[in-house]
Amino acid sequence: MSAIRDEKNLGGDVGNANNNNNDSNFSNTADDRSKRGLGEFQTRDLSNTEEQQVESFKDIASTIREYAFMARETSKALRESGAIPELVVSAREIASVVRDIAAEIKETSRELRESGVTKEIASTVKETVNTAKDTARIAKETAASAKDTYQSGRQPQQQQQEETFGSKKQEASQA
Repeated sequence: MSAIRDEKNLGGDVGNANNNNNDSNFSNTADDRSKRGLGEFQTRDLSNTEEQQVESFKDIASTIREYAFMARETSKALRESGAIPELVVSAREIASVVRDIAAEIKETSRELRESGVTKEIASTVKETVNTAKDTARIAKETAASAKDTYQSGRQPQQQQQEETFGSKKQEASQA
């Protein structure tokens, strides 16, 4: 009987050894995971850059959660305060006012076009531009004429002055 037990024990030990080997590779207990370097999540040593990136990512996730919470709270406050329906009514009223103003502008422009006022205004502007062009042309011609007259009249005067100055100079030197 002891021999049988020994065989069983021997077989059991061998079986247990095999099972222990298999268990260490495939075990899911927390102790086995921690022995293999697996915690709740697998971790490893990170470089400073990787740690900074992980921290940045965590910060971003935290910020997203904060903004989501604030958006929910704001939405809830707006809904409870009755501000959203008031905003909708205001938007509808302003849309109606803009529509009415656009219709009035359209009607006024149609009346002006049919009455011929716009054509009259355009004709007057065109006539004013043409008159201004003629005035500028005449002023330019007058300036050119005055310049020519000044230059042609100046030369004989300069000659007379030089002659007079020259004769006075001669008289002074003779005296």
